[in-house]
Amino acid sequence: IENKPGQTFNLIVTVKEKQTSKAIKDLRITLIKDDLELESYYSDSGRVTFEHVLLGKYIVQISTVEAKIAHILLDIKT
Repeated sequence: IENKPGQTFNLIVTVKEKQTSKAIKDLRITLIKDDLELESYYSDSGRVTFEHVLLGKYIVQISTVEAKIAHILLDIKT
């Protein structure tokens, strides 16, 4: 998380394999707030950046073509 001016932040998500620390490729990473999909990116590098996100509560959902593999609950405050 990178703080930005004006009550916003950039959220950088990097997904790696636990044993090897290699980036996991071919992922869809989605930013959700109040059950509404705000942004979604397909990543072939295992990394995405959501820019100028307002403070608040979010879910980051990580999925492959076959299934959801993780979701992260965020509560970003000042």
